[in-house]
Amino acid sequence: MRHPSRRLAAVLLLVCGMLMLGTPARAAGASTYVVAATLGADGVLNVSAQITFDGAAPDTLTQRLAGFLDGDGDVRYVYDIGGVKATAGSRDLQAAVSAEDGYTVVRVPTKGVTEPVVIQYQVRGTTLSMPDGGTRFQWRLLQGLSIPVTEVTGEVRAPAMARDYACQAGPPAATVTCATSSGGTHDSPNLRFTDGPRGAGEVVVVSIQYPANQLPVTERVTHVWSLDRAFTPGLAQILAALAALILGGLALYALHRRAGRAVS
Repeated sequence: MRHPSRRLAAVLLLVCGMLMLGTPARAAGASTYVVAATLGADGVLNVSAQITFDGAAPDTLTQRLAGFLDGDGDVRYVYDIGGVKATAGSRDLQAAVSAEDGYTVVRVPTKGVTEPVVIQYQVRGTTLSMPDGGTRFQWRLLQGLSIPVTEVTGEVRAPAMARDYACQAGPPAATVTCATSSGGTHDSPNLRFTDGPRGAGEVVVVSIQYPANQLPVTERVTHVWSLDRAFTPGLAQILAALAALILGGLALYALHRRAGRAVS
């Protein structure tokens, strides 16, 4: 006859085993995402983002950096992203960088990495002209990350004389005001912000506005083809059509006069 205590121990082991098998592995994530960015007087942006993992690092950390920003109508602002590098401590992680559908995709092999990972890059084209003659700097300092982040913090060092600072966060198409942001004061001359938590693929976008002649415009503008644009005439097409209409009318009038004289 089995001892009751042994039977109870066996049942407890079985239950513990079932619970362990039924508990999914914890998804990889980041506890912090800390940004240090510098906007130069020439309008060139340098970004460094330090990512500290919450637990084990994923086999691969991916970040998709958008190489464009769609403006009003068919306007598209195009960015030049380069100088991409990923490190952990003093070790270069040999990130794979590729261009895919308008994005710069950074894939960092992070399997077994225990130190914070730092992703660095440089961007040209982030300072845009405004209707009043001023300049607006805008960039998504968090974007396209393949893992969620618990806390996002950062600072943007930028030229003085700015007149407005802003920070928005959330899903790319539905951002809201960041948890905290400040800038342009005696105690906080640079733009500083905090936010989180943020899911994989969500964004934190900052902007700084300057009066005219305080920051150079580096924008590169293209126009995205659309069916509406294909059937929307520009000024040159309208003038050409008007000229053709006037010439056609004069020709018809001349033929009518000539025909009238022939009959008479």
